[in-house]
Amino acid sequence: MRVLDDRRFRFLLVGGFNIVQGVGWFALLYLLLGDWLPYPVLLLLAYIPAILIGFVLYRVLVFKVVGHVLRDLARFTLVQVGAFCINVVSLPFFHEVVGIPMLASQTLSIGVIIVFNYTGHLLFSFRRKHGHGAAMNSVDPHKVVSSFE
Repeated sequence: MRVLDDRRFRFLLVGGFNIVQGVGWFALLYLLLGDWLPYPVLLLLAYIPAILIGFVLYRVLVFKVVGHVLRDLARFTLVQVGAFCINVVSLPFFHEVVGIPMLASQTLSIGVIIVFNYTGHLLFSFRRKHGHGAAMNSVDPHKVVSSFE
């Protein structure tokens, strides 16, 4: 149970679930609509439910913050837009340049995004000013570098 007290572990646990659900949304859309829509459009459509589900899970289980729901959602979405931009570049790179199959390319692309997301959500999405309850303990920007050690 002590391992669940570690935010990094919770981030990886929720992140693992988000990878599965994100790839799942993309795979479902690719299988259903892949003949009619280009894969960048499918990627965008897959991000919509993934962002909403991820926001709730990170907010409640990982960073454990309260209040400022709309602000947090806007910031979370901005970080995810950054992740999407990384994905839009890395997915075609892995698929078209390297020649890896589409779904494997998407899985590799998500691996590129993990560090970006952790840092963005820690320092921006769920950041609270000092002295604001539980959030203060969950987001310490001075420990970002050591969080990956």
